[in-house]
Amino acid sequence: MDDKELTVIAENMLSIFPLIIKKFSKIGDFENNQCLPISQCNILFLLHTLGILTMSEISKRLSINKSNLTPLIDKLISENLVERIPGEKDRRIIQISLTEKGVGFVESRRGLATSKLKEKFSQFSEEELKELSYSFDTINKIISKMEN
Repeated sequence: MDDKELTVIAENMLSIFPLIIKKFSKIGDFENNQCLPISQCNILFLLHTLGILTMSEISKRLSINKSNLTPLIDKLISENLVERIPGEKDRRIIQISLTEKGVGFVESRRGLATSKLKEKFSQFSEEELKELSYSFDTINKIISKMEN
């Protein structure tokens, strides 16, 4: 593929992120009394998906500076959503894990978000939904192959 085509793909990819954020940013905003900042939600969803991670792994995967990550984790600990676990071999390595409350929070949010998305998707025809599903499957497969 030539450079021009790669540029078009890159520009399309970059243009879809703001569109997705604009269209779906309010999906999780249904219980204002329990809303967390997006950065904290991202940490919770990452831990739910990948399991126990070190601070360094979270920092790297979410592109959050370690010095900025510490207060986010501290807040999640104070809310009893995550816990620090000292490393078994090296106690200086701190691992972060979801608590039961954290797992419940993520699963609740995911369920509510799924319901909201299903409502939004009801405006589409069956053909459009099939196309959307196929497109998401394709994007997931291709992006999963990308190296960091």
